[in-house]
Amino acid sequence: MKLELTSSRKRSAYNFDFFKGNYPLLFFLFIRSFKNGVVIIEDVKPVTRIAVIRCDIVSEACPGVGCFMAFNKKSMHFSDYDENTEMVAFFTCGGCSGRRVYRLLKSLKKRGVDVIHLSSCMQMENYPECPHIDEIKRTVENAGIKLVEGTHH
Repeated sequence: MKLELTSSRKRSAYNFDFFKGNYPLLFFLFIRSFKNGVVIIEDVKPVTRIAVIRCDIVSEACPGVGCFMAFNKKSMHFSDYDENTEMVAFFTCGGCSGRRVYRLLKSLKKRGVDVIHLSSCMQMENYPECPHIDEIKRTVENAGIKLVEGTHH
């Protein structure tokens, strides 16, 4: 296999036999830098992609700042994540009866979403009670995506 590396000074081509040794390890490695003819390879942890489902009714009054602040600070229900985590979707259920969830989960699964968070507003007493929360949870679980209940409360 030929690997071409470009630096600001020159373009070089090197032949590497990646098939000698631990081939699956290639999927977890990437080239970090190229300096003086030395390739430095380091381990790369896969990115965790998360999405948040929130209440359609509450979204009329809540811009989602609490959810995003908790995610950005990796606090509350986001505390188990590290810097290798991306929030890739933030959407409403579509209103009662959570009609958008099934359609959007199919799309999110194709795009590699690992975890779905149900926003705190869907579960707290000081917000309108979600009469369809159990069906929404079941839909997420049936899609084979990990479910976390809560965001910032």
